[in-house]
Amino acid sequence: MRLALAQLRKLRFPYEMEEDMDLSEDLNGYEDIRESGIAHITYKITMLDTDKYLIHMNINIDLVLESAISLKPINKSIHAESDEVYMQDPPFESDINPFDGQTLDTKEAIITNILCEKPMRSILEGEEFESGEDVLDQEEDQNKINPAFASLADLLKK
Repeated sequence: MRLALAQLRKLRFPYEMEEDMDLSEDLNGYEDIRESGIAHITYKITMLDTDKYLIHMNINIDLVLESAISLKPINKSIHAESDEVYMQDPPFESDINPFDGQTLDTKEAIITNILCEKPMRSILEGEEFESGEDVLDQEEDQNKINPAFASLADLLKK
């Protein structure tokens, strides 16, 4: 949602609206996100003070993630709720979002909330890691001293 400060001043509060937003350019290819659907966002805007607004957002989006084991696609619906405060000139080091010039823009907050709700890793049901024996054997092989460097091992012990 992008609203100019002049538009905000004309609204009756609380003001509610809905929006569909295509975030594929920002989300596709980020970490394990293969594809993203259209984000459906509902807003409730409340004026807290002169040029200071509280925006309650409900965000719904469908993502296609990669399995952490097989890299196969996994469909995941994400729901995020957030309260964001926007202000013309917020105090330094505050949790208040600044206006973009004379415009209130929620896109960055929406993307942040989606990424916070996305699971760190996804695994298909029934998918398991293979036995760790091969990994242990490889580690033991790596810990063996190469005969060509055996004399160097004695130097390190001193």
